[in-house]
Amino acid sequence: MNNPCLNIGHAGASGVVGQKQIKSLLDVTTHIEDYFQQSDVSFRCERNPKGSLVPGGVGVFQFKRAGEGIFYSNGLPVLFVTRLSSENGCDANIGKWYRKQWYYENYLRKLNPDCTHLTFIHASEQTGILNTLIAGVSMVMAQDFNQHTFNTHNKGGNAIFYYDTDKENDTWYDIYEKVMASILTSKVKNKTPDLFTQ
Repeated sequence: MNNPCLNIGHAGASGVVGQKQIKSLLDVTTHIEDYFQQSDVSFRCERNPKGSLVPGGVGVFQFKRAGEGIFYSNGLPVLFVTRLSSENGCDANIGKWYRKQWYYENYLRKLNPDCTHLTFIHASEQTGILNTLIAGVSMVMAQDFNQHTFNTHNKGGNAIFYYDTDKENDTWYDIYEKVMASILTSKVKNKTPDLFTQ
């Protein structure tokens, strides 16, 4: 049996299930952005951040096409939404996720301590890949700003929710509820705008 942690190219993201998850997350985050913009003109989802003010730039990760993004309100980040998905392996995906986690810890969270990093993990429990992904990101839960564990909302820390894709359940509404709840608990008012996005 092959080691499920070996990643074959980008098969985890480009497979049929991965593409469906990307579309679902993009639909959810776009819908939520439109919803909040009706009452908050400052609200937006940044999918292509400028890298000039980040050491090394942000080119080490991209989330423009994957439904991921940073939600801003009144110039400050309130929620960083990312995803981990794999059908065949996970090493490369975990590596990319830790780059995003570095960005969250060293930039977004310093701008707004209430900003949450919300991650959705989709993988098969039966093949062992789901457990490998969970183990790969579990070190963040030992940090002082993480008082919770997986599948729990955690304002100002990491909230990591995972799904077994073998069940073939449509998780769109569940993802929607989790993104909305995180935004509502982290939304800020009347603070200094973030020059990073200007």
